[in-house]
Amino acid sequence: MALVTISGFPSSGKTRRAEQLRASLEEQLKNQAYQGPISKVSVLSDDVLNLSRSAYDDSTSSDGRLGVPRLDNLLFRYEEPSSMVRWDSPLFTVLWEEDVPPMPQIWDAITKGSIKPPNSGTLSVATAPTDALQALEQTAAAIVSAILADQTGHGGQLSLSLTTPSATLKPRITLPARNITLSELQRLKRQFVTVHKKAITLGTTERGAVDWGEESIASKFVTYLEEHVKS
Repeated sequence: MALVTISGFPSSGKTRRAEQLRASLEEQLKNQAYQGPISKVSVLSDDVLNLSRSAYDDSTSSDGRLGVPRLDNLLFRYEEPSSMVRWDSPLFTVLWEEDVPPMPQIWDAITKGSIKPPNSGTLSVATAPTDALQALEQTAAAIVSAILADQTGHGGQLSLSLTTPSATLKPRITLPARNITLSELQRLKRQFVTVHKKAITLGTTERGAVDWGEESIASKFVTYLEEHVKS
């Protein structure tokens, strides 16, 4: 679906341009050579949206709060579109003395234009499962307990064995050549949980499905510890 927005000063002929554009697009759709997904042209107006013309009258001026809008104020407040802004591009400027808009270029932009990826503000938020926070806390705590029980103080790679409510995990972690204290591990665990708790409660905009399973959490926490435990 393509959306064409017509913008301009008040009483500048936007309705006439919309009718010209509708007629041209409908003619292009009837062409046998066109095989695209667009099959219908709809013009959105106040009548289509069931907006009464009384919504724009000057009834608010009776109480003295707002005066009758002046044309020069409307012109001053008008914000012209800019082709430098992604949502205003492609932009076609049609002067009032031109008979018709550039229909071929507009048709090409509708049917052949590149589709830009959505920005983070418009992406749907991926929600975490209801037990994600519990799995985060339990898995991180189990890793802390396993490190305290299995570390030797000599450093190197250590194979941990964790028993969670749903699985038995065996992550591997590389530790420095010293004994890591409980307070240090608890501090890093709190930092890790705080960061990921925000993603659970507020949602995340990461592309694709986010894995909140215990195995994925264990792998992330092990990587976090390896990056933040000082030698």
